Amino acid sequence: MSVIRQRTKNLIYAGLVGVLVTALISCTLGIYGYTQFVKEKQSIRLDYEARLKEAEKYKQEQMKQKKKVLLANQDIKAGEKLTPELFTIGELPVDQVPENVIVDSEDLKGKITKIDISKNGMVLPSMLFDEGITPRDVRNAEYTMISLPTKLKKDDFIDVRINFPTGQDYIVLAKKKVKDLQNGTVWLDVNEQEILTMSSAIVDAFINDAKIYALAYVDPYMQEKPVINYPVNLKVLSLILTDPNLLRIAESELSRNARMVLEKDLAEMSAEAKQKIASARAAADQRSESNNQQPASNEMITEPTVSPPTTNQNQTIPQQPAENKPQEGTTPLPNGPSVVPSGDAPAGKKEEEIYRQSVSDSVSPEGE
Repeated sequence: MSVIRQRTKNLIYAGLVGVLVTALISCTLGIYGYTQFVKEKQSIRLDYEARLKEAEKYKQEQMKQKKKVLLANQDIKAGEKLTPELFTIGELPVDQVPENVIVDSEDLKGKITKIDISKNGMVLPSMLFDEGITPRDVRNAEYTMISLPTKLKKDDFIDVRINFPTGQDYIVLAKKKVKDLQNGTVWLDVNEQEILTMSSAIVDAFINDAKIYALAYVDPYMQEKPVINYPVNLKVLSLILTDPNLLRIAESELSRNARMVLEKDLAEMSAEAKQKIASARAAADQRSESNNQQPASNEMITEPTVSPPTTNQNQTIPQQPAENKPQEGTTPLPNGPSVVPSGDAPAGKKEEEIYRQSVSDSVSPEGE
């Protein structure tokens, strides 16, 4: 029995020793693992902080490096001509400034902005376009025969087009700025070729019952200028070819061919069809004119109409005193119907002139 008890005790001691050794090893491994985790976490944090400090340092250096740029000192609308007075010089960090930003006010002279520029905004070359030097043959022309859009305003851009009774429609003038506008009259800057082209279009509108009208642009500073495709009248085209101000012979040759096709189509139209289209267009134009017509000015001076003398016994015409004799070489004042010598100006015009003179002399104050 004593031997069995001793063996049991030894087993118990051995088990306790094993448990203690296992626990000791586990604690050692746990402490080692935790220590390594803390060290790794601390290393990551230190690395992050180092990178953050480096980035902050780089940012501070960039903030110190500033670039001078032009900044708008007010809101600028699209289409406005730029001047140095509209901008001030400011400084911005280099990393916030595009490489191609405009920094010299001299680069803005003669430029026009395509889009709106807000206050303190920078200017890039892509936002501007150059109006260019005014050509020597450009003139400011006044047109009253163009059918204009109702909402057209000064400084808008338009295409002038012509519409023929055949349904063919051509561009006569492309992307023209409205310099002024008043009561259906529009002023445009046109060069020599455009003047002749408009002359041809006006003749076409009169002879062929065509309609000249204008269409306004939606976004003129972003929309491209279209190609003019109106075939000029052959006689006008001949003038264009011989005009020393015009050098576009190749374009004129293409226009000549297109003109021949147009005249062929117009000749094939029946007179009845032309009459119907002309009547409908005249009615539409009359309605448009009645809507746009404004009252005439009260200050307008009109020449009084002088009625010819009548045979009414109650009406007498004052006669010039006898002592006021007509000067030599002048027509004497008639007491009766005027007699116009043969070989003079037309009878009606001469009689009217003599009668006006007689009335003027007869009603003049005495003593003159």
